[in-house]
Amino acid sequence: KQYVSRLMLYDNDYLSEMHEKNPERYADLINEKLLDLLEQAFPNPMFVDDLAKYVECDGQTVFNYLVELEDKNLVKHLGQYGEQWTRVIIAAQEEDTHSQFE
Repeated sequence: KQYVSRLMLYDNDYLSEMHEKNPERYADLINEKLLDLLEQAFPNPMFVDDLAKYVECDGQTVFNYLVELEDKNLVKHLGQYGEQWTRVIIAAQEEDTHSQFE
């Protein structure tokens, strides 16, 4: 059985509309979509430019979202300049105390 994120069901027109009407919710959706993409690629890292194509944002915006997620210990950058990113895997016992969006 293949896991399908509810975010993958949203089309990009919906996300664009959400960006205009509710920027905070839009940020949450993009963060969740980035986490899903990195989860699917794990253990392989993804480049910022590739992530940007999937979420239809510019690379700098995606990079800023990734830095926020890194501050929450949900993703980590690889390489000296943060050009590649991967998901942080949390042990089951840590999961109870780790909130995705604090």
